[in-house]
Amino acid sequence: MQQERIDISTTNDYDSPKDYMGHDTQTSSTVAGSRVVGVDYFGYAKGTAIGIAPKARIAMYKVLFFDTSYTAAATDVPAGMDQAIEDGVDVLSLSLAGNNGPQTYTILNGAPWITTVGAGTIDRDFAAHVTLVDGDSTVTGKPAYPKNLFVSGVPIYFAHGNRTKELCDFYSLDPEEVAGKYLFCDFDSSGQINVENQQTFEMGRTGTAAAIFSSENGQFSAPPTSTSPLSPQVAYFSSRGPDRRSPWILKPDILATWVPNRGLATIGDDGYLLTD
Repeated sequence: MQQERIDISTTNDYDSPKDYMGHDTQTSSTVAGSRVVGVDYFGYAKGTAIGIAPKARIAMYKVLFFDTSYTAAATDVPAGMDQAIEDGVDVLSLSLAGNNGPQTYTILNGAPWITTVGAGTIDRDFAAHVTLVDGDSTVTGKPAYPKNLFVSGVPIYFAHGNRTKELCDFYSLDPEEVAGKYLFCDFDSSGQINVENQQTFEMGRTGTAAAIFSSENGQFSAPPTSTSPLSPQVAYFSSRGPDRRSPWILKPDILATWVPNRGLATIGDDGYLLTD
């Protein structure tokens, strides 16, 4: 960045190795986070959270800043890798790019000598129900806030007849029309990605009280008490292969996901991977 004469923003970043966006802190906790008992999501999925290797030591190298350029990144990233190797780091994790799914040929880290890891999830969501005042109309879907809540005297807004507004597209809604109301956003069957991010953005931008997002993502929804086996799947946002420069090499190499019904998995002779 110095060679490119790019100044580091002190408004949107730190001129230091400190993590501004929280992404690196989150990925580091995934790798080596300490054991935390009693974790849950609004009462759902109660259990213990722990990193893959909680006894590992983390060395963090900040190679990208908010105002960086591709040219600067092309030199700063290898420089950080070189420094890590010189410092004796055993495993390098580069969570830098690649969230461009679900289309094919969107992977960026396709070099044969790099282990490319896809983002994994499971094939279900927590189910929630919205029952209207007449008691006969119920909508079932994936909740962003899975709590029991009774609401009265709040109208539901749906822009019937205006497809852009029906989908809650970026900057399509008028805050004066929807502020304080419950927003209903229709499902887009065209295969558009990041629809939920778009709708969530509109919800926050326009000051709605809450929102109902019609969605067909995922094979099915199951209540938190479901005992049927979980199956891993690639997260919708994770980039897919193959790489355009080497399409004959299958990518990603592995999928990082939770493996059900496994307690401990041995790594080498005396190491363990905790999956609780």
